[in-house]
Amino acid sequence: MCDRLPGIKRVIVLTHGINNRVTEAKWLDEMKAFLDKQVYAKQLGNEVEVLIHRWNPFVFRFFTFIPVIFKSFRHSQITKFQKYIAWIRKTYGPSVDIDVVAHSFGTYKAHHAMTHKSSQPKAFFRRLVLIAPAVTSRFRPVDAAGHFEQEHYFYSEDDRTIAISPIGNAGWVGPYYEDQQYIFAYDYTPADHSDYFKDGLKDEVESHVAEILGLA
Repeated sequence: MCDRLPGIKRVIVLTHGINNRVTEAKWLDEMKAFLDKQVYAKQLGNEVEVLIHRWNPFVFRFFTFIPVIFKSFRHSQITKFQKYIAWIRKTYGPSVDIDVVAHSFGTYKAHHAMTHKSSQPKAFFRRLVLIAPAVTSRFRPVDAAGHFEQEHYFYSEDDRTIAISPIGNAGWVGPYYEDQQYIFAYDYTPADHSDYFKDGLKDEVESHVAEILGLA
């Protein structure tokens, strides 16, 4: 085990959506740089690690949504994410706290990693920040009881991509069961699907994420 790992008490995982082109996934590097700065400003560099989970889905140029239609693809990506979370617990210790910041299909993987039955263990998280979430708006805390403490939804009524999502449109309508204990919702209308990471909104989103994660 690496010498720096025993002191790490918390890992923050950033993961992107189905469109892995540079223009869509570069937010990972920018968000990591911002959160790393916040971590060190709070003198938590020996306790908190920010990791990027990059993945390479099938790319169909302008039709990157095609793989999502197939349940086998979705399940394979959930299982791979569960494996990654299991690796974190093996590397940093089973009691390490794990937070996730995800966008689009990345939210689907993280959200379902708590309940999906596979060859990998179901994931346990502290907080999930789901930006433009492609998950059901009808999720209830009891559906993944004991596997998370909080879920935070960034949604927009003008998100045209999530409005037609075949796997869940919480990023368009927000969560139905918002309860201010487990599930929190933030209306970012009129943001479109990728506007969260563009100039004009990026700084606000980064600051909001840091606040949720206790790093503001």
